[in-house]
Amino acid sequence: MDGFNGNIDFAGDRERQGPEKKRRSLWKLDLLGVILILIALFFLVRWLRNDAFAKTLTGLQEQRYENEGGAGSLLFPGTIKTEDEKGLLKFNFPESYVPYYNLGNAAYLEGRYDDAIALYGQALAQHPGFFFEEKECRVRINLALSILAKVDLNDLASEKKMTAAINQLMAARNVLTENGCANPEPGVFDGHSEEAEQLKKEIDDLLKQLQNQSPQQSEDQEQDQGQDQDQNQNDSQKDQESLREKELRRKSEEQRRKSAQERADADREQDYREGDGEGGGNDQYDGKTW
Repeated sequence: MDGFNGNIDFAGDRERQGPEKKRRSLWKLDLLGVILILIALFFLVRWLRNDAFAKTLTGLQEQRYENEGGAGSLLFPGTIKTEDEKGLLKFNFPESYVPYYNLGNAAYLEGRYDDAIALYGQALAQHPGFFFEEKECRVRINLALSILAKVDLNDLASEKKMTAAINQLMAARNVLTENGCANPEPGVFDGHSEEAEQLKKEIDDLLKQLQNQSPQQSEDQEQDQGQDQDQNQNDSQKDQESLREKELRRKSEEQRRKSAQERADADREQDYREGDGEGGGNDQYDGKTW
C-alpha cells in the first residue's frame, strides 16, 4: 500500500500570511492616526476656549475703560464667568500657563489683586520662559501691576506706611527685572520687553520721590492728618452743641407760650364769673311756666 504524502506546502502558507500581515499593519496605522487626530482635536478645542475667554476679557477691559472712566475702574467681583476656564487648568499642553494667566487677568479686572498675584505666580511656574520670552514678560508685567495696585500712594502719613510702600514698589520692580524682561540697572533699558522697561522707569521715578521724602515730612503729614481729625471732631461737637441749644430754645419758647395760654384762660374764666354775679337777680324766676 502506498504511503501517505505528508509534505506541507510552506510556500502557499507564506503567500497567505503576507496580505494578512499587511492588513493588520494598516489597521494599526489607521488606529494610531485616529488617536492622534482625536488628541489634536482635544487640544484644539481647549486652545479655542482659552482664546475665546481671553477675547472676552479684552472686550470687558475696553468696555470698562470707555464706560467707567479709565483703567482705574473695576468690575464687580463675580461679573466674569470663570467656571469653563478653570476646567482648563489641567492637561493644557503645550502652554499650560495660559489658563492661570487668563484667570489672573479676570481677577485683576475685578480688583481681586491678591488672587491675581497668586494666579500669575502659578502661570510663571508653568511657563517655559526660555522658549517664549515675550509671553513670559506679559505675565510678569501683569503681576507687577497687581502688586502696584495694592500700593496706596495717598496714605503715606507715617514712616511705617512709607517703608511698606517702598517695599511693594521694589517687589514689583524685581518681578520685571527677573529673567531679563527689564534690565535691573537704573537708567538702562535693554530688556526683552519695552513695556516692562517703561513700567520699571515709572517705578524708579516713584521710588526716587519716596526715598527723597524725609521722615520729618512724614511726621508732619501725620501731624496734619491728626489736626484735621481734631478739627473735624471739634466741628462735630460744635454742631452737636448748636443742635442742643436750638432744642433748648424751642422747648423754652414752647413752655412760654403754654404758660401765657394758661394765664389767658384763667383771666377769661375769672371775668366770666364776675359778670355772672352782677346780673343774676334780674334773671331769676319763682313759679311755673304753665
